[in-house]
Amino acid sequence: MKAKPTNHFYVIFLLLSVAVVFIAATKAGASIGVVMQALSFATAVALVIGGAYAVLHWVRPKWLLKLSSFSEDQGKGGGLFAGIGSLLIALAVSKWAFALLECLVICNAYGHEAWASGLRVIDKWGGLSDGDYLTGWSSITLFMGTFVLTAPLTIGSFLLFRYIGFRIRGRRWSDHADS
Repeated sequence: MKAKPTNHFYVIFLLLSVAVVFIAATKAGASIGVVMQALSFATAVALVIGGAYAVLHWVRPKWLLKLSSFSEDQGKGGGLFAGIGSLLIALAVSKWAFALLECLVICNAYGHEAWASGLRVIDKWGGLSDGDYLTGWSSITLFMGTFVLTAPLTIGSFLLFRYIGFRIRGRRWSDHADS
């Protein structure tokens, strides 16, 4: 009979792996700041993957059946109302998320005084109103952060509008799950 590794084994393995990567990168000449950013990014990705696994592991099978019947019903009917509504929400959320992240990035990178004096991002390539460009983590945070904030809200609004459409027609998204 095989012995199953415990959760402590995985934690110790992860910590040792991080330590080995940190030591190897610093010995190769990388700065500690760059190594810490890479390790932070890798940890964030691992937490997202672990969180997704935990959610999928704990979701009840009946909920998955309801989700599959809802998905089948999505393909049957037209979704013009849901498409237009989610497009409008996507545009609004994208604008507001960009404005929020623009303020945070400029205040972090250039200081609050620069924001108060009118420093703004003026084009989609990260050009600033003073002729400079956003580079590195500031640019990635602004543009990828806008996408990460907009995408789930757009998908969620589409599904919400479709659900409202089903309820208006007197249908439920779990009608086929019990059969």
